[in-house]
Amino acid sequence: QLENLSNLTKEEKSKDYINSIQNEVFQLSDTVNSLLILSKVEEGDDVHFENVRMDEVIFDAFSKVKKNFKEIEMDFEIKEQSADGDLTVKGIKSLLENVCLYSYEPKAKVEISETDDEIVVKVINEGEVLSEEDQIKIFEAFRRGKNSQNISGSGLGLRISKRIMDFHHGEIFYTSDKNHNIFTINFPI
Repeated sequence: QLENLSNLTKEEKSKDYINSIQNEVFQLSDTVNSLLILSKVEEGDDVHFENVRMDEVIFDAFSKVKKNFKEIEMDFEIKEQSADGDLTVKGIKSLLENVCLYSYEPKAKVEISETDDEIVVKVINEGEVLSEEDQIKIFEAFRRGKNSQNISGSGLGLRISKRIMDFHHGEIFYTSDKNHNIFTINFPI
């Protein structure tokens, strides 16, 4: 309804206000969904693993984010792939989508590579890197780095991502390179 209202109005100030409300609604919805996902993971409720292609997970996650943040862009690259690999892991697609692409920067680069025993996904964006203090606490619940003070959010996204990766027997970690934030996700095959 907010999107329709935004399309009906011609005044730029009103459009900006409506888009701001729409983003807040998305953030609130995302927080509630994240809490539900975390609850399911921690309780082990009726979860079934299936073969999931990581490239499809990344594109599905991107399309969901793009719907609400139209300015976001993604560069996608498959760096290497094992001879008989197809970028498939055992997992739960809806949970893995929550891990794969969550960036407040308008552009993210996603690299995926596969060896005989793991699939590695790197999500890289430009921006202020985290301090050493923030890096230590980045995967704790309700923690937000100083570089995200003016961005709305709950501080649950990375905690949920970490719990989901633990559930899938994988790893997620943060590194930085000058002005690039790099999240690396490793899935065993």
